[in-house]
Amino acid sequence: MTKHVHSRFPLTELSSLLKLARQGRGLYDVQFNYIPPAQGSGFENLSIDTVTLSHGFFLPLNITCSHPNSQSPVRLTVDYDRGLIDEDEACRLAQCLHVLCTTISIEDLDESVDHLQIVDAQERALLLDDLNRTSVDIPVAMTLPDLLRRQVDRTPDAIAVVCGNDQISFLELHTRARTLAAQLADTGVTTGSVVGVALTRNISLIVVLIAIHEVGAAYLPLDPAYPADRLSYLVDDSKASLVLVDKLTAPTLPPLPTNIAQIEETERTPERAHNDASGEIR
Repeated sequence: MTKHVHSRFPLTELSSLLKLARQGRGLYDVQFNYIPPAQGSGFENLSIDTVTLSHGFFLPLNITCSHPNSQSPVRLTVDYDRGLIDEDEACRLAQCLHVLCTTISIEDLDESVDHLQIVDAQERALLLDDLNRTSVDIPVAMTLPDLLRRQVDRTPDAIAVVCGNDQISFLELHTRARTLAAQLADTGVTTGSVVGVALTRNISLIVVLIAIHEVGAAYLPLDPAYPADRLSYLVDDSKASLVLVDKLTAPTLPPLPTNIAQIEETERTPERAHNDASGEIR
């Protein structure tokens, strides 16, 4: 067997050659070190005990397993960089290591890592039950516009949607959606209709979707990047009565087998200036 020259290459020298210190990082972030029991030695009638005072580690997270002798218990030490890892996270990791070391058995050595126990019963209940207890009672008889109206009654001036530097309150969102819903109804959109939506992702898109729900219709998402044949098939197969576009998406769409209406942008007053479409159909 050929002996590799660099099989025991010092870590500090390797980091130096790779110039990792200059980059403010190490070769890796976690290190596990096992210190076996010291070999018995002495001089005539005097015995010698070896005590490790420092490991000299400098990584963000260092885990040391030490076993001074066969009569003493195994000790796990977790050293961490307080600037990168907070105390709660370090304590949680130490607890996981403790659970792993105290529950593993000889029979588990052939098991895959994902089958090993690393959390206790209390932590498992927190992860699987407590944190996942997110059910909320939602009135099944209420529609999305109904829920929006309820929110408007509670917090009309609170911010409902944020998109980049633009934002809109619940009251304004509701008002614009109602205005657009009336315009959709004037074009013949009604309960059971399907409306194609090929719009830029901004606040106006949310206004349009709520407006479509307001008139009892369903919306059909249309990605302008889809092939022309695919878009035509979607519109024809869904029997969409109308497709809504804006000035950015209109030029990119192919001819479609239905009516097309453009959502126009209009000027907003300075005190309510948000750079998004008002929701008017032209």
